Amino acid sequence: MKILPIIFYLQPKYGDSFTKNNDAYEVIHNISALTHRHKRSQMACGIYLSIASNILIGTNLDFAVKSRIYDAMEYYKNKEDFKEELHHFYRIENKNFKELQKKEIDSGGYIVSTLEASIWCLLNINDFRSCVLLKLLI
Repeated sequence: MKILPIIFYLQPKYGDSFTKNNDAYEVIHNISALTHRHKRSQMACGIYLSIASNILIGTNLDFAVKSRIYDAMEYYKNKEDFKEELHHFYRIENKNFKELQKKEIDSGGYIVSTLEASIWCLLNINDFRSCVLLKLLI
């Protein structure tokens, strides 16, 4: 996702808990809207960067992913503009998401599928090279 470098702007400006800051999410959504204005795409970018921010500060990977998915989803549950999109992200909220089989993961280019594939690979693969190669095979 091309949005990832924005984390290097968000963390110094809003701190490690930017996921509780409306202005930080507005930055994410505005940048996402340059190419993907749909609320679902903006949410996926918000979730993705929330996870990335926790990983960058050295948080345990499983906790970093689960806690920031929770934080981001709580943010979106409280925003009227995003409520109708919440159901698209139900799988990543499932505590057993990591245990899904590879054949249950799709990454055909649809934003939710790509987010799921990225998170699933991150949780199931121990090194960058293998993760990227597996992502290409999904």
